[in-house]
Amino acid sequence: MPPNCASDVAGDLEKQVFILLKGESPSIHSVANPPFQAEDNFQAGMHNGRITAICLRLEVTAKGSRPEQRISTRWREMLDCAVYWLNLIVETMEFSQQFPVVLVERIFMKLGISSYTYMWSIGFQGANPAFPNKAARPQHPLTPLGLLQKARDLGVSLVQTGPNLGLDQYPESEIESFIQTAKAWGIALELGTRGLDYDHLVRQVALAKRMDAMLIRTLPEIGGKYATDARLIPPVVRQILPILEQEGIQLAIENGKNPAAELRAALDELHSPHVGIVLDMVNSLAVPEGWKEVTQLLAPHAMCVHYKDFTIRRAWHMMGFICEGTPAGQGLVETEWLLETLKASPYDFNVIIELWPPEQPNLEDAIALEQQWADKSVPYLRKYIKD
Repeated sequence: MPPNCASDVAGDLEKQVFILLKGESPSIHSVANPPFQAEDNFQAGMHNGRITAICLRLEVTAKGSRPEQRISTRWREMLDCAVYWLNLIVETMEFSQQFPVVLVERIFMKLGISSYTYMWSIGFQGANPAFPNKAARPQHPLTPLGLLQKARDLGVSLVQTGPNLGLDQYPESEIESFIQTAKAWGIALELGTRGLDYDHLVRQVALAKRMDAMLIRTLPEIGGKYATDARLIPPVVRQILPILEQEGIQLAIENGKNPAAELRAALDELHSPHVGIVLDMVNSLAVPEGWKEVTQLLAPHAMCVHYKDFTIRRAWHMMGFICEGTPAGQGLVETEWLLETLKASPYDFNVIIELWPPEQPNLEDAIALEQQWADKSVPYLRKYIKD
């Protein structure tokens, strides 16, 4: 018996491995990371006759848990078991050179929108601290229920709220209506907030449970200030870890002002399947770091992706550059490279569309442009994410 491998888990995995190798439909779905590749020869995943790497993606329902709850606390145990049983099979069976790896790629990835898909429609003031008095105030601001309707109209079944549409700031009746409408329409929810302070996150976990949200997106703020020193993150997050583990909820920290290598070091130190990254390729331009460098460094911790396409062009006078958003697929983000690189993630991350439409002569035009970009972005990403 391999270490840290309960007998019931080992027995189940033994059966599932044989099912996979026979090519039957598995109830436990596996995804291979390098050196494994789907459809490659089975031997490609071996080194000197031993399997050296495999990553299991699991969607299991625990007894007494909420439907579709991910049992991430057993992820490493499952991984150890899978390697053990596969090696045992390799030792006792012969495989031809043409034997395929029967592994399924990312069957749980969903495409969604967020409150940051519609910043102009929701409205804001002081979004940039350098311009505290600049504001966008639509006559009829988009509400949480309105965001659900946007998702329904776009044909996506996932909505992630953000602090620009903070649910906990709404009356109780509106929160309940939002949750019940999402359930009735079959829209999964993820909760967005900001900050790592313990008391705040306790409240957010309670709200996430109520929403059946398995992920909380947050920013690395401590005491209301951005933790530009990523070494401050682990001791603060460790306080909330027991609650995250107990409730089966993931806390995903969005990159932005921290160098990606330092943020990765903080996550490596925490070494928890309940704490990871919301990968936003464009945010780190403020560090400044290129989006590919950031993706490569943070992919092993990616629990969620904010797909935000962008372009960088010269100013008319050639003295400087202008960075602006674009609809998905029309900017510098290389989607195939992105998704291939993100295979390094051990998590079934979802992809959330975020948009950076530039300011227009009037707010109504900006809101209209925002919707046009959303209408273009969803069909483009549907080529890659079917859910």
